[in-house]
Amino acid sequence: MNKNSKRFVHIFVLIILALVVIGGIGYYAYKNGQVKILKWNIPTENWKTYTNTKYYYSVKYPDDWNFKEDSNVYVYFYPKNESNYQTAISIWTTDKNTIFNPVIGGEYRIVRNILINEQKIDIKKYKKGPPDYYIKASIKNGDNTFNFRYSNHLNKKYEPYFDQILSTFQFTN
Repeated sequence: MNKNSKRFVHIFVLIILALVVIGGIGYYAYKNGQVKILKWNIPTENWKTYTNTKYYYSVKYPDDWNFKEDSNVYVYFYPKNESNYQTAISIWTTDKNTIFNPVIGGEYRIVRNILINEQKIDIKKYKKGPPDYYIKASIKNGDNTFNFRYSNHLNKKYEPYFDQILSTFQFTN
């Protein structure tokens, strides 16, 4: 074997070893919930569109859901078969002058992210105490921040709708 062949074999072995290590780390992260592969399989083509004329955005929501506005700052989307909107996916808009109550925040971890309006949006999971938690995502546009939130107070089965509704968000101005 000549010198060039030996060098090629060493480089080839190093590349294979590096791929195995990277694949192992990726698999370990996926199994431990640090990496998630999202499967959005809820079709949104036939959904209704909500348009907010004060803050210039629109979002789609399932046609068998209701929405409720609260002073055009808060909007709640929830299934028609729910008697109240505690399982709602909500959107509320804040501006640069809004002061947050620090108690609302709390301990969180980023569980995934998606791309919306060319922004990487982190989806955070906040722990409120067993078994309750909520997930939140925020989109900035100028001085305004559009906050999406879902809580599992009553039923986790609506959580997949959070990503689907969030994925349809667009600015209308």
